[in-house]
Amino acid sequence: MVRDSPCYCTRVTACQRASRIAGSRGREVVTNRPYGTPGSNFLTGLGNKLATSEDELQIACMSIKSSMTSSTPNPVWGDDKLSEFLQRVRNNQVATFTNISPAFDTLRDIDHCFVSVAENMEDPQGSDKLLQLLFRRSHAAYRAACGTSMAGQAPETFVLLRSCLEYSGYALLIHRDPDLALVWLRRHRNNCTYQEMRSKFQVTTIKNGVKSTSHALGIWYCDLYTKEQLTSGHIQIQKA
Repeated sequence: MVRDSPCYCTRVTACQRASRIAGSRGREVVTNRPYGTPGSNFLTGLGNKLATSEDELQIACMSIKSSMTSSTPNPVWGDDKLSEFLQRVRNNQVATFTNISPAFDTLRDIDHCFVSVAENMEDPQGSDKLLQLLFRRSHAAYRAACGTSMAGQAPETFVLLRSCLEYSGYALLIHRDPDLALVWLRRHRNNCTYQEMRSKFQVTTIKNGVKSTSHALGIWYCDLYTKEQLTSGHIQIQKA
């Protein structure tokens, strides 16, 4: 997880670039070019894991792909404000895929890095289970950011990219101090455990942890984190 830390900053920068481009080009262009096979969601839990067999997953993906390429969509789709908006998002994503292929290729290549790591992970033990979960959460946030960036939803993209940075930071702290895994897992129990989690996983602590791994990477991480806050408008006000 620590060795892969530079990838987190790389994917954030790629999503930023794609979001800006998609926000100004390629809107509302209809195309018949295949969009691609959707990826599966990561449904990973600790102690109570949700799993889907490979055959079931393949059937589900085939079903989704069939519905995506169908020439006879649901006749009531788009009749309400929400589905109309989602269709516009979809159109913009396909337009970006078709008209701005270099941006999509970058996002796809980074996603391939995630998939390669996930497919070659060994069965985790102890606190490594939580590290794997945080890795998969970071990947899920990245894919969500790909969707919003390709749709031209720039502010929303930066909120998701911030999650990419935070999940990687949490994983780094737990990697260094496995006892923090329980602090993280028990955060929901009561106010005391919640406050303990907040004190152990402060943004400043995460930034210092990244800097201690690599000073150059730490500077990059801090700069990206600040940009995510300013661009998304989601700024944490800490007590003096």
